[in-house]
Amino acid sequence: MKKLFITLCAVFALAACSESNIPEIETPRQNENASSPVTFNITVQQQGDTKARKTAWATGDVIYIMFRDIKTKYLTITYNGSTWTAQAYDGTNAATTFDVADFSPVTWCIATAVHFPVAVDASLNSETGVLTFQKDGDDVKTYYLWQTGADYTLDGANVNLTLTLQKPYHTVMFHIPGIQGNVDDYKLYITKESVNLDYNTWRSINSGNPSYEDIINAAVDGFQGVADADGALFAAFVFNGIGLGEAQNYTFTVKSPVQQYTISGSLTLNAGYQYSLPALSSNKWTPKFKFSVSSTKKVFFAPGNLQATTTDNGATWTWNFAAHQYDYIGNATANTDINGVKTVSQNGTVDLFGYVGVSAADANDCYGINNSTDYRDYGAQKSDMLKHDWGTLEIGSYPAGTWRSIKTNEIDYLLNTRTVSHTNLPDGTNSSEARFTRATVCGVRGLIIFPDNYNHPNDITVTGSSRSYNASSAFNSFIVSAESDWNKMVDAGAVFLPAAGLREGTTISDAGTYGNYWTGDGYNEYSRSYCWYFNDTYCTYASYERKKGCSVRLVQDL
Repeated sequence: MKKLFITLCAVFALAACSESNIPEIETPRQNENASSPVTFNITVQQQGDTKARKTAWATGDVIYIMFRDIKTKYLTITYNGSTWTAQAYDGTNAATTFDVADFSPVTWCIATAVHFPVAVDASLNSETGVLTFQKDGDDVKTYYLWQTGADYTLDGANVNLTLTLQKPYHTVMFHIPGIQGNVDDYKLYITKESVNLDYNTWRSINSGNPSYEDIINAAVDGFQGVADADGALFAAFVFNGIGLGEAQNYTFTVKSPVQQYTISGSLTLNAGYQYSLPALSSNKWTPKFKFSVSSTKKVFFAPGNLQATTTDNGATWTWNFAAHQYDYIGNATANTDINGVKTVSQNGTVDLFGYVGVSAADANDCYGINNSTDYRDYGAQKSDMLKHDWGTLEIGSYPAGTWRSIKTNEIDYLLNTRTVSHTNLPDGTNSSEARFTRATVCGVRGLIIFPDNYNHPNDITVTGSSRSYNASSAFNSFIVSAESDWNKMVDAGAVFLPAAGLREGTTISDAGTYGNYWTGDGYNEYSRSYCWYFNDTYCTYASYERKKGCSVRLVQDL
């Protein structure tokens, strides 16, 4: 079979010298009764078998060092471009010092060292001596360089240690460029010859006190990654039983909150190596969830409605997606109490936006944070008014341009024209035409849109007065009450848009009965643009005054 992957045999060697000595660090006495301070003489040397090494140490690289039998302190050494400097920390992560008394008595003069490819936060449990690591509040479960069982000597007040770090025993690394957004939301799954590689074959790397036992962690739901400059790194501990060193047929699956991608091919894996998979944005990956918006174009939807947050009464805004697809703000004060064209009188989060301008110089007006009771002079921006798009924003960790506004004709095709293939829909007598259904999800009324190909999970509970789809459906005809059941539908590709209502000035109406969503199309040059809306009877589009506040759900092209 033709290979789809570029294998990077990670034959690493440290740049410049083969070893780098840490200057002696003498800790000043804290008081007259303090024990003698320890001086660390630590050498970071080149590994003989260099396949598991970095290409070079970089300024800011940190190595964490834990000494067996010492539970209340740990040491870091940091590279400044030419030398290493040492700093000790205690269980509260406060800078401290090591004294001779800390090493007496010590049964085992053994150290463990670990290096991560990104900056992490360390946390020491002073009772157990376990040092754990997090990034942005989440456990780090990705590859790192390490050494366990490193012998050191204590010569008076001198601790002498030589480090030879390498990648953890029996780990295989995968680098995927093009991952956008929060890497913690992505997981990597691997299948070999139609056999799921579970914890009996592959295991996650534990961020706990690194030892052989911790590396082979219990089963996990997919391997988590960590961001780097152009994508994400994933890693797994492997057993020889999978046929390392032999060409095998593999399928890699990447799951994000809104999409799943797969790629298959023949690959020879070897422990200690890093492999480069194609960029997730390339057409070599096959996306699972597709929503046709024309005969030639497919998209998938953002993970929630667009939201904007201010903490300075509208002077600046940050943009994110709602945490759940069924979330909306409703009648919260900041969402309703508008003060002029560009500011709100309350700090908070809003999600009903006016379509009031597209000038890049004024982000508030540009993306319709607020709307005034008066129309603005749009004469100078006539052409721009027909090209409005919230997708030009940087939204959360997604770079600007990742998403776009859906067009009116695309909505029409999505809901009324496209061909779908569904299986197992509850009472789905016309499942071949079930493009959408009005529904109630986790107590919220709205619209479920099914992808082109949808296999309904058979182990969830759906209730309601009837099972009808498309134009004849009603909010109470398809009810998914349990969040766990809805999450399974999301994993199968279903999308939900809440009926979040409409804002006119400072008044929000029809929350829970109408959903109103802006498109990227202007209706005329001055005062109106297209919005598509749904209630218990209609699912169509019309032109709205731009000063009204509507929901925004963005899409991404496949």
